Amino acid sequence: MKPWKIRYLASGSIRASAALAFGLKGASILLSLFVGVILARLLGAEEFGIYAFALSVATLLSIFSQFGLPNFLTREIAKEEQRGNWRAIRELWRWSNQVALAFSAIGVVLSGIALAVFWGKLPAGQNLALVLGLILVPVLVLSAIRSAALRGLRKVLASVYPESLLRPVLMTSLLAGAYFLLDRNLRGAEAVALNLVSAAIILALLSLLLRKSWPSGTPSSELNGVADRSAWLASARSMALVAAIGQIIKQTDVLMLGLLVAPTEVGLYRVALQGAALIELGQVAAFWVVGPYFARLHAKADTAALQKLARRNAMAVFALAALTYLVFVLFGRQIVVAIMGSDFAGAENYILILGLGQLANAFFASVSFFLSMTGHEKLVSRVLFFVMLFNIALNLGLIPLFGPMGAAAATAISMAIQNIILYRLARRVTGIRTAPW
Repeated sequence: MKPWKIRYLASGSIRASAALAFGLKGASILLSLFVGVILARLLGAEEFGIYAFALSVATLLSIFSQFGLPNFLTREIAKEEQRGNWRAIRELWRWSNQVALAFSAIGVVLSGIALAVFWGKLPAGQNLALVLGLILVPVLVLSAIRSAALRGLRKVLASVYPESLLRPVLMTSLLAGAYFLLDRNLRGAEAVALNLVSAAIILALLSLLLRKSWPSGTPSSELNGVADRSAWLASARSMALVAAIGQIIKQTDVLMLGLLVAPTEVGLYRVALQGAALIELGQVAAFWVVGPYFARLHAKADTAALQKLARRNAMAVFALAALTYLVFVLFGRQIVVAIMGSDFAGAENYILILGLGQLANAFFASVSFFLSMTGHEKLVSRVLFFVMLFNIALNLGLIPLFGPMGAAAATAISMAIQNIILYRLARRVTGIRTAPW
């Protein structure tokens, strides 16, 4: 192996960026848990359930409105940045903003119409929370594509810290200020409004950081041809299917619980999701860093280097996930009660079930992301569509019988099946093993 490849895989920017991303993601998880504690304390279980449901709706709509652009932008900008084709990057960026704004407008309008139809069937507090959630959608979309562009330019710190560090701090400050000004417990809709304010501030910061990081030079390859927009649209559409279906799978449990059980149980389950998020800490941190490198190595057809990077990535994320899961097995109840309070006791059982799915995801190093970064997003979308239907059916069957425990089981089983199928397909189409061994 050439010396530059050794540095590339071992002692160069990947290690430093991965360590940085891990630290930032760890801080983000802790800060998010801290914000969750404050919300749970200030809102109570019922109002927290209203907040959680509205936020899940906003998150789901934002994923649809992104139209697969974040991962698509990261991959394409990484490829074009390596070639020095700034003209293509600039044209791609303008096109991406246009598409994001158009789909955000469509999603918000259609959802607003649906909300108007069902307005009288939901509690007043839930209605207002959902309206504010719709306003939040375009803000989340524009922030997501700016973070993705920064990752494609290998600006890991700039792409991560606004959302991961500053936003929880802002949210905490806003919650504290609102509590002291109102001198009472907050309502779910008020918490969504504060979330909207913090998200808008982060969007402004990300826009500024991207402007400062944008290539200012004009290399000789500036005159390279710009990719056909129809090709961009086709690729983004496939990425959109992957992102949308994946998010449906991820949000189905909360949404169906919101429709089938009491808000108190939704609040308990939301706490469990936050706890289970700790298990995927290493995965998310690694993806921020290795995604662009997967795209670069695949474009170079460097199978040996790609296999080495995929295997090391899988070993790291699975080891960390297993260790975190063990902590919840031993001390889950104590952790939940100490942090969230006795009202949320029992959420640790849901964490353990959800954690099994996260362990399967970590073992295969989220092979769906690897396949998308190497140009096989159409294959991923087909598998995820099957898993989505399977997950919806499981939730419909298990939630009425077992409540949140059934939702957790449905999510974990679906996640395991998804990764097993995609791993076998990845070996077939790329020859790469994304598992640790």
